[in-house]
Amino acid sequence: MNDTRTPQPSRRPRLIGLALASAAALTAGQLALSSPASASVGSDLRLVPGQSTTDSGFSKTAVATCPAGTVVYGGGGDIVGGGHAVILYELDSRGDRTHFFASAHEAVGGYTGSWTVYSWAVCGPNRPELGLAYTSAVNSTNTGARGVRTAVTCPAGKKVISVGGAAAGPFWYFQHQAPGMILDSLTPSSDLRSVTVDSYQEEQANNNDAGTVASAICGYAPAGLQLVPRAISASSTADKAVTKECPTGTRAISAAGGLDGAGGQAYLDRLVPHTRSLLTGGDIDARHDRNGSSRSWTASLYLICAQ
Repeated sequence: MNDTRTPQPSRRPRLIGLALASAAALTAGQLALSSPASASVGSDLRLVPGQSTTDSGFSKTAVATCPAGTVVYGGGGDIVGGGHAVILYELDSRGDRTHFFASAHEAVGGYTGSWTVYSWAVCGPNRPELGLAYTSAVNSTNTGARGVRTAVTCPAGKKVISVGGAAAGPFWYFQHQAPGMILDSLTPSSDLRSVTVDSYQEEQANNNDAGTVASAICGYAPAGLQLVPRAISASSTADKAVTKECPTGTRAISAAGGLDGAGGQAYLDRLVPHTRSLLTGGDIDARHDRNGSSRSWTASLYLICAQ
């Protein structure tokens, strides 16, 4: 990884009252209801970019907007610039049918250089036979826990089409910000029925309030829907990059995965379907924090692919 790549088609604020629900709550926004069907969608999918400002602002969100007549199937995000001090904390549709959001913030201690966050939306036609549903769950704690996990399950008969989630701090519902929090992993279950999301506090953060949002875009399984077994990096204290391809004849709807063993000392820099190869695969890049990592950790990448 390096911060000069071309993008591809101080103190922490005082933490006040966390407005997240104290127990997981499911919400679903459904595009269409129909009986199960096996539709082919891969050839109709397009990757659409969005971009934040490029400056030294503390927190930024990039929004990718699907073209008129299409809906969002999945997405990803990427930080350009930021050294080892800018962290992805949200990759999610927020239940919106036509947008995908990627949010990042500077680590504790700030970052004086300019940086940009990019969002990538996987867009396609609204296929009523898929019965797309946008589903999420929230879990929060005020115990000072370093890590928070939550999971969301698709409605009966439907499968995970793509993953989403966020590390949620005390300003989440007010400003969609999560100072001091890291989005650590977004992992689909082996049967594509649920998504589990983990977040951690940064090594230097000391938040009493922390939370995690887990999201899934669910639907009746399109033709050839499959979870491609994960590719995993070597275990070390260094930065990581993993790339994986979908099986021949399928395209990537979602890139998923994250970190194992980092414990808040490393973070996601990029998690996105390939942006220059017609959605044939995906990438994950992860970095240790500005202080380096005292422990060995790995980065894993899953793909959700379909014909």
